[in-house]
Amino acid sequence: MAISSDKQPSIDHQLLRLPEDKTLEEATLEKEECFATLQRYRYNLYQLNRNRGVYDGIVSFLEVEQLLRSNAQKEVELKQILGKQSFIWNMLNTMALERLKKRNWSLHRDWWYWSGYIVGRSGLLKRAFELWRSHPMWYMHPALVEDCIGRGGCCGRTCGCCVGPQRANSSAGQLGVGHCTLDCGCCSSNREFKLSSTQQEEYRDSFGFYFESSSELGDDEDDDEKEEKEDINNTGMFSPYKYCYYLASIWGISMDDPKCPACSP
Repeated sequence: MAISSDKQPSIDHQLLRLPEDKTLEEATLEKEECFATLQRYRYNLYQLNRNRGVYDGIVSFLEVEQLLRSNAQKEVELKQILGKQSFIWNMLNTMALERLKKRNWSLHRDWWYWSGYIVGRSGLLKRAFELWRSHPMWYMHPALVEDCIGRGGCCGRTCGCCVGPQRANSSAGQLGVGHCTLDCGCCSSNREFKLSSTQQEEYRDSFGFYFESSSELGDDEDDDEKEEKEDINNTGMFSPYKYCYYLASIWGISMDDPKCPACSP
């Protein structure tokens, strides 16, 4: 005859945890509402734990976001001039709008893939990214606003294009919101001159994010140069400018965040 017992089986609580579950320090900082310190802690712990030989997908994700913003701004400008030109130009602009809609449909899925790629690689990155992007106006981080102003964007004027509804109402949707690109019609009108193809290429090289896979590296480059480029792409190392952009866009932090009073010594 079986003897019943109220004794619970012994469980190894370590087996109840998933890799990179929330740490006690994270929980404490969340409770104290130390947002900047929490995100900084997550970022530094992520840097310590990450596999530097594995591409984390962040450059590709930021590239897709920039393409969506660029397309949203192209669409806004095309809609503004639609019906104000000759029949032929209106027809061409309508066709351009259709191409943008199709392209944005694909980019939306690229965004979903790369966002899932980066958060699936790290619990720390997932929690930090989802917390930051839960704020509808995340892109108005002071560092990103300052960047828009410095590049001659609409945040330096009173037009309000970066916070208005036009970009979100494009086929890029909410993923099209954000700051000005080379395709902002308002910036082009205020500039009052067209950029040459060389100027546009230099601008994109300085401010854009592009993932260059090893298969895209030139055949005329020696092995050392290829390894150096692959290392830069795989480890997510950025120029100082792009590093600041990355911190603000992905983690919601900047180099000069005020320290949380509750965390002061």
